[in-house]
Amino acid sequence: MLFGLQRASFARLGLALALFALALVLAVAAFVQLVDALHLALLMLTGQPVLASLITGLVLLALAWLLVIMGRLYLRRRLTLPQAAAAGAGAELTAQLVTLIRRNPRQAALIATIVGFAVGALPDLLRALTDALDIGKPKRRPRPPAQPPSEP
Repeated sequence: MLFGLQRASFARLGLALALFALALVLAVAAFVQLVDALHLALLMLTGQPVLASLITGLVLLALAWLLVIMGRLYLRRRLTLPQAAAAGAGAELTAQLVTLIRRNPRQAALIATIVGFAVGALPDLLRALTDALDIGKPKRRPRPPAQPPSEP
């Protein structure tokens, strides 16, 4: 046992990471093939290898620029007031929970397992917890009951 996890847990984690790495390699290979296909299609359209390479490079630069802009917009997003207040209140509760978990790690793991099983087995409990923890999000309005079809 290491970090409170059994050897089988590490094996499962290792397998999941290996599958993720393989999927990433396959995605990169697919992207390379798509770029090559774009280059060949442009080469057939233009008949000039230099122009096809130039257009392909410009398309890739535009894609990279778009990803950078999206990342910058994501980083500039600020917390709204209810989220910031919840984060402040949550920091105190988190500190108390971390202290409790460090004092009693086995009991905390057992409680987390039981709660995780209960939430997974009872969808209504999951919905209630989700609704209770949505501090900064607007509440969903229930749908009005369906009207029975009127008879002529």
